[in-house]
Amino acid sequence: MFSSSRPAALPPAFHAIWAAHTVSQFGSQVTLLALPLTALLVLGANPFQMGLLTALGSLPNLLFSLPAGVWVDRWNKKRTMIGTDLARAALLLPVPLLAHFSLLRLEPLLLIAFLVGAASVFFDLASAATVPVLLGRDHLIGGNARLEASRSTASVTGPSLGGVLVQALGAPLALLLDALSFVASALLLTRIPTGSTSANSAARPRMWAEVRVGLRALLERPLLGALVRSVGLWNFFVGVGSAVHLLFLTRNLGLGPAQVGAVLTAEGVGMLCGTALVGPLQRRFPLGTVLMASGALAVLCAFGVVGVSLLPPPWRFPALLVNDFLSGLGYMVFAILTSSCRQAATPAALQGRVAATFRFVILGGLPLGALLGGVIAQGFSPSAALLTTAAGMLLAWALLFATSIPGLRQLPEA
Repeated sequence: MFSSSRPAALPPAFHAIWAAHTVSQFGSQVTLLALPLTALLVLGANPFQMGLLTALGSLPNLLFSLPAGVWVDRWNKKRTMIGTDLARAALLLPVPLLAHFSLLRLEPLLLIAFLVGAASVFFDLASAATVPVLLGRDHLIGGNARLEASRSTASVTGPSLGGVLVQALGAPLALLLDALSFVASALLLTRIPTGSTSANSAARPRMWAEVRVGLRALLERPLLGALVRSVGLWNFFVGVGSAVHLLFLTRNLGLGPAQVGAVLTAEGVGMLCGTALVGPLQRRFPLGTVLMASGALAVLCAFGVVGVSLLPPPWRFPALLVNDFLSGLGYMVFAILTSSCRQAATPAALQGRVAATFRFVILGGLPLGALLGGVIAQGFSPSAALLTTAAGMLLAWALLFATSIPGLRQLPEA
């Protein structure tokens, strides 16, 4: 067993990117609510237009992730993050002004959603490539836990904050706060040492040749290949369940809106607890043991969602609260450790491209899985789709037993 002593303090430069990440996450949670409400309440968008707005916001993940990984490895990452922060602020700032003068139209809003999504791809990949450089191997898990804690806290409290702001200020004006959060993030990022985020000075072959280098890094390194296959399959089946989860809670379990909100909050609280526990657990037990155990807990809870429907009605809601809390905890520990293993096993010069390939596989699988989930729910039932999710997650988790991951005692070497 490893020592349970307190970890060493994280490098000061990391605190700048952590603070920027935190500010930006809270602002983005406001936009997740305020942007579609602007389309709905101010512009009177119909259901198809609302779907188009959502699709255009996520489309850059599929269009740009792979080439963006190459560019991020070529560019200075600090300047990339600051530039994309300021670009997102500049894109959002005109919305409240146009709305105030009744000049806002749906077409510019669709374009803004797409461009903000594209800038976010570059920011996220530059951040993912910078974090391991700033932290080093010894601090990866602790640093990733703090980043995920900020993300989880924002996902739990951000929608409520956004609702209050939209109610008080109106949807377009609430977007102004997200724009200001990007400006604040850019200012915080100026504290990062420029040398730690410099561009790769190696010879630069053609774009797709460099994309293939990132792909080969996954295929030729057994551990990285195992991670991308398992996590990609895991997220594909998570997408299957995400398409019908709310439908199952409301129609099959008979939960009201307040109870559904409480269930989602319980999962968020579990994720927060996971970010706090991952460090102590990994210091006390071998990394591979904690990774596999947390994955097993998440899989068990995926089956538990359907199992709750077998309980008497008075017990369903409290059982679901416990199940989703444990699901969030297990998932977050599993996600932090798999992400940390991927970063530790990737050479510094390939961080951007490998992160881009992971992003492409993971985010590309979610909408495809959601489509399959809708088909299964339509043809059979929402329960069948959720059982498919649980079975697929079990398969993705079991595939890791054929790798070196369960036997890891600490982070791998690049």
